[in-house]
Formats: sequence, structure tokens, C-alpha cells
Amino acid sequence: LISELLPDLVNLGIIQRVLQNLLREGIAILNLPLILETIADYANVTKNPDDLSELVRRRLGMFFVPELEYESGKLKAVTIDPRLERHLASRVHRSASDIGLGLDNETGRHLLQELNLRLANLVNEGLPTVLVCSAEVRLALHRFLEPSYPRLSVVAFQEIPPATDIENAGFITAPKHLAQ
Repeated sequence: LISELLPDLVNLGIIQRVLQNLLREGIAILNLPLILETIADYANVTKNPDDLSELVRRRLGMFFVPELEYESGKLKAVTIDPRLERHLASRVHRSASDIGLGLDNETGRHLLQELNLRLANLVNEGLPTVLVCSAEVRLALHRFLEPSYPRLSVVAFQEIPPATDIENAGFITAPKHLAQ
């Protein structure tokens, strides 16, 4: 795998950034063959370490999602109103080296307040705090929320194994200015 990747498909720095991204979010990198294979599969499509990390997460979901389940095959998580999620997707900004979420103060404050209320249910039950959203907004949303919620696991629907059922622990509604 290494000889297949280096130096033709990616350089060592890209592999290192992908591994760092995974570790930063608490994703084990023990399955290095699967990680490198995924990088090799998508290196012709993108060289961006953030994009490659997201693609690797989808393949590793079967390994890290069970750690978040409260019972085998059952994940209790907070979800987001589709209108709010579409708005968030329109506010994702990308550069060659970074991805972020640019929200107005009202929407940002609403998102944090709603999330705080919904996560309280999970914390009171002693469960992992999990937010499930689309892959399109997952990384930007994680980076936006990480300073306020460092232990929050932001998981994309695409990362959840098909056999895992999602039990809604709360629903983050769209703010009034977006609800119309």
C-alpha cells in the first residue's frame, strides 16, 4: 500500500494530516491498511487531507460508531432540522487548506443554545454526546462546535453502519428567521 501511495498518489505529509485529523476526533488509526487503501482509492479525486479524512471516516464508521452506541446496534443522538442543515451547508466555506462554517450571530447563538438543551438529555442519561448530520456539513460543523463542545462526537449519517438504528435524543430546530 505504501509503495502504491508514495510518491505518485500522495506525499507523506498528506497521509500524516489525514491520520492527525482522525486522531484529533478520537478515531483509532489501528486499521492502517483500510485507511491507506481509502486514501489510495480517492487520491486521484482529491489531495485535500480534510476531504480524504472524511472519506476515510465513512469506511471506518463500522469500527468507531459502535463505541458511541448505548446498546448494540442503537445510537442515541441529536439531529438537525433539514432547513437548518441546508442553511449550514450554504455557509460552509472552503479553502485549499481549511474548511469552516461562517454563521451570522443569531444563527450561531441559536445553534449553540438548542444544542446545549438537547445534549443535556444525553448527559443526564450518562450517554455519549452525539450529533448526527449530513456529510456535507459534518466537518465544518464539528470545527464550529469543538471549542464549545470538545467531547461532542459529530457523526455523518453516511458513517453509520446500516445495521445501526438512530434514536432521536433531540431535534435542533431552525431559528425563526430561517423557518419561513
